Amino acid sequence: MSRTLNALVRLAQFDVDERRRELKVIQEEEDRLKAEIITIDERIQSEKETARTTPDYAHAYARFLTWARSEKALLHGKIGALQPVLEHARDNLAEAFAELKKAEINLENWEKPPESRDPAQRRPGNG
Repeated sequence: MSRTLNALVRLAQFDVDERRRELKVIQEEEDRLKAEIITIDERIQSEKETARTTPDYAHAYARFLTWARSEKALLHGKIGALQPVLEHARDNLAEAFAELKKAEINLENWEKPPESRDPAQRRPGNG
């Protein structure tokens, strides 16, 4: 029985690790999108300074600003679409972690000497 419980713990740990990897991939995508927004904001500031110092550039800056705003809106939309996926991945990780804890507790209880166990948890034939 102990070998079976050890295998169950290892399997549960593997599942937790897999769920963590899945969550990490989604979080990295969210971080990448946020970094793109920051890059666009920095570029807007840079282009604004160029437009102030070069009056001929003002028309091009207006077109750039329109593009930048639409690109930021698109990125915010992608981040919004990731939120339910991210929440689902977090829920999956929490469930996997709960299963791991159950398996670890079962193994721990099995390995306790019979006299230290709660009477309801004692193995049949051991007291």
